[in-house]
Formats: sequence, structure tokens, C-alpha cells
Amino acid sequence: MTAMKSYLQFYLPRLWACLATLVLVALFCGPSQAQEANVLPFQGQLANQAGQPLSPTNSVTLIFRLYTAPVAGTAIWEESQSNISVNAGRFSVLLGSRTQLPPPSYFSATLYLGITVDDGNPATADVEMRPRQALVPVIFAKEAANSRTLNGMPASAFVTKAGDAMTGPLRVPANGLVAGGNQLVLTNGNVGIGTTSPRAALDVRGTMQLSGGELWTGASWPVCFKSPISSVWRTTTPDLGGKYLGFGMTDTGWYFIRSAAADTSAPAEYPMTVSYNGNVGIWTTSPQNKLDVAGSIRTVNDTYESQMHIYSPTISSNSKNSYLALDLVATDYNITAGVTDTGYRIGLGVQGYVADPEFKGTLEQQYAIWARHGSYNGDGRINNSFGVFIDTLRSGSTTFGHLYGLWQDSSSASNYFGGNVGIGTSSPSAELEVAGVAKATVFTATSDRNAKENFATVDRKAVLEKVSALPIARWSFKSLPGADHIGPMAQDFYAAFGVGSDDKHIATVDAEGVALAAIQGLNQKLEEEMKAKDAKIATLESRLADLEKLFSALANKGPSQ
Repeated sequence: MTAMKSYLQFYLPRLWACLATLVLVALFCGPSQAQEANVLPFQGQLANQAGQPLSPTNSVTLIFRLYTAPVAGTAIWEESQSNISVNAGRFSVLLGSRTQLPPPSYFSATLYLGITVDDGNPATADVEMRPRQALVPVIFAKEAANSRTLNGMPASAFVTKAGDAMTGPLRVPANGLVAGGNQLVLTNGNVGIGTTSPRAALDVRGTMQLSGGELWTGASWPVCFKSPISSVWRTTTPDLGGKYLGFGMTDTGWYFIRSAAADTSAPAEYPMTVSYNGNVGIWTTSPQNKLDVAGSIRTVNDTYESQMHIYSPTISSNSKNSYLALDLVATDYNITAGVTDTGYRIGLGVQGYVADPEFKGTLEQQYAIWARHGSYNGDGRINNSFGVFIDTLRSGSTTFGHLYGLWQDSSSASNYFGGNVGIGTSSPSAELEVAGVAKATVFTATSDRNAKENFATVDRKAVLEKVSALPIARWSFKSLPGADHIGPMAQDFYAAFGVGSDDKHIATVDAEGVALAAIQGLNQKLEEEMKAKDAKIATLESRLADLEKLFSALANKGPSQ
């Protein structure tokens, strides 16, 4: 740091006069002129450490700062002026010529001027000289500063002629404010009507008429707006006979309301409610879910991914209630006589397949319809629980080409059932139980040795004897009259052979097994009988041969001699 920073002499008396001049000039000039005159002339003298004034050829850079405190603190204004001419150590500058000075209101209190000499060497720190110079306000200068305003408000707060822009608050006299034919536009701040402390862009305390509608407050509605239905609305909505539409807010949420009659004092209806917790209700004022609809829902060309839930209250007495998570009614299919419609009539259409050709990965599960039913908790009783219930109607004179309760349109698809399946019965006791006639081209039963156990030999002759003793009759099923059959009774079959699950059914594998064992028993019996007969025949043949030899010997001897 150079020696020029060690001593600085000010001409303070001249400074105060300059300050007074500054404020007066700023007050009595127009806005642009005041901005140009808002400078503070300042003179001082620089000397080296020996007290000798700097030579006339020297030029310096000075940094000026204004503070509200004599020490420390943050500068409220700062300006740097370079190439300042020095003559016999004296210099003269206009503070504010580079950076605009603070508003005159700052000079109503004592400010402190700090000066730093910049020697141009970035390697050394520039230290502000001490002490700071106090700028004490002059009483007349303070009053002159207030004369620039009207009740403390600057000229920019007032509109004096057409085209002026007002930035300050709008003060309305007690007897009101009459505006011209043009619009009154407020670009900043809040506007209060009926209140001196508006809390929003427009804060109205009371009733406001809005082109035939009303905005008001009341005991039940802190904020409520209503507007009579106009003829323009009736182009897209039914004529409601002059009823009123609007919305209101209470501590429980927002309500979109409609008057029950043209009389505005009539009880309100509530087409839509948005509760304080975010639940939305359609024709219900107490929605219990994210969306509660008391009525029907219709969607047209909508794509969505969502869940639909119906709120079911607790049932504490005997009653008959129906609660549907999703109820789709599609019954209005009117086709006049002689007309053929080749399109579809679908009560519920669900599509869940991959259509993107870029799908080349692996999807673990895919469901077009997923039905979960039953009970997860609770100790009650459910008499009938259906995952999918198909009720086919066939009455009247309608002619059906085919009537399908369930159709699987793919020969390569498989159908899996984890429990018992009943056809013609609602209480199947096996994986598949058919109460009626089952037809197939081929029935293939599993007979793999690896699928069997508990092997034992069979007395085939005993099986044959039991089959021979088994009663066989001709009969027909009570549920299928007109179709006769021949066979044994399950009770007799079970008593004779003791196979199968019970004495009410005969498994085809058991009937076939008994028949095969009886055939083998019959074959064994025939073979044993044939062997016995062969042995007897051999014996007889041997005896016959002996007789033939005897007769031959007697013949050769001739008559008795």
C-alpha cells in the first residue's frame, strides 16, 4: 500500500452546504431533473506520510461508501471513481455521479462516509481510512426533503394527467371515488373494498353485485357466489327454470350448489362437493373416498387406470341390501323388425393384451379379468360366494342361434381351475362333477405306472366269480328320463369289490379293471379246464390203444383150438 493512504483532509463546512443544496434541488425539480441533480459535491486533500500534498500530476482511484453506523455494519451505498485529478493534493468529486445515491429520506439521520484509496495493486489489500466522516443532517434540509412528498407520498404515487402510471397505494376519500369512462387498472398490490387491510388481490367485505349474480357472505356460507342460468347456458344444458347455480365454502370443504327452485332462498342442492381432506362427492355432501358418486357414471372415449370403490355401511339388522363394486347395465338394444345389426352389444369389454411390436421381454403375469372373492378376515358366514356369476336369460319368443354362458375363442388357450368345477351342480364334490350327460370323442384317463402306488395282486378267478354273481339290470336315471342303460348298482359293485371313493359311484377305471380281471379269470379257468380235459383225453386214448392191441392179438389167434 502506498503512502498516499495515510492522510486525508476534508472540507466539512462546504460539505453541509452541499448537502442542503442537494435536497432542495431534488425537491423543486421534475422527476428527470431531480435524478440528474441528486449528487453530492465533495472535496478533500491527499498527502503522503510526511504530510506533503501529492503532486499535480498524480491521479488516484477512490472508493466511497455510506454507512448508518460509525464502525462496522454494511454499506448502504458504494461508488468507485477512477482517474481523479489531484492538484497540490486537492481533489473534487461528485458523489452519486457513478452510482445513484440513496433516497433523500436516508439523509434525515446521521450517515457515515468511508473512503478507501485503491493503489491498483491486487496483491495488497485496500483498507478503508478511519475514522469515518459523520454527515449530520441539517434541520432545514430534512424539512425540504419532506416537501417533496404529499403526506409522505412521492409524486409517482399520484396520477396527474392522462398516460401517467401510478405505483403507490390508491387512497379513496370518504365520499368515494368517481372514475371516468375508461377502465381503472391496478397492476400491483391488494385492493380492499370494505376493509383497510386487504389480504388478497381483491378483498371484498360484504355483498357485491356481479352482472345479475351475487357474491356474498352469510352465517352458513363464508363465501358464496351464485349466478342465474342464462339463455347461453341453456344451449348445452337443460332449462332449469331460472334456478341458481354457484359455489360456496365452509370449514368442511367446497360445495358447488344449485337452488332447488327459482327462488334464491330455496334450499340448496349439492351436485358436487370437495371436502377438506381431498375427497370428491357427486350428489353427496359427505364423500368417504377419493371419489364417491351417488348415481350412475358414464364415460365416453376415456382412457384411465383407476379403482372404483362403493362405500358399504355396517348392517346391524336383518335386511336385504345389494352393494355392487361396479354395476354396468346395458339393456337398451332396440333393433326394429327386418333390420340386421352385425356389430357387438357388450355389457363389459375388457382388453388386456400386448399390441406393441417392440415387446420382446418377459411378462410374468397377464390378466384380462381378475376376480377375487371370499373373505380375508372375519368370523361370519357367506352362504354363496361367486368369483364370476353368469346368469343367462332365455325367455319370451326370442330365438337364439347359440347361447353361450362362457366362450373361449382360442384352440391354443388353456383354462385352469384351482378348485372343484361343477356342471349342472352348484356343489361339486370332485375336481369336475357333471350332473348330466358328458360327451366326448375320446376319454383318456391317466394310467401311468409312475402315477400309481400300493400295488397288489388280484385273484382273477375270484373276480370272475363275483362278476358272475353281480346283479345286472336295465334302468334309466331319474334326471334323464327316456335314456335306458344296462349295468350294476354302485352299492352292489362296492360291496363285491370294495374299490372306489364310495358306494354311490362307479369309476370307469374300476369298471374296466374288474372287466379285464374277470376276462383274465375266465381265460385262466378255461385254460385249467382245457388242461384237465386234455389229460383225460390222453388217458382215454392210452386205454383205447391198449384195447385195440388186445383185440388185434385175439384176432390173430383165430378160433379156439
